[in-house]
Amino acid sequence: MVPEIIVALFCTLYIVIFLNLLIRFVETERKKERFSCLRWKIPLQEIGIASEL
Repeated sequence: MVPEIIVALFCTLYIVIFLNLLIRFVETERKKERFSCLRWKIPLQEIGIASEL
């Protein structure tokens, strides 16, 4: 019974750490998007819309 509790605690710990890192990554990507306008031009060129603009 005790090893199952330990495994559950480690799983929840890893999930919390993963979610924390994911949230930090998303926040830094949002900050990059605010300050860089070139970020939107790359996908548009790949699609072919930017050549029409």
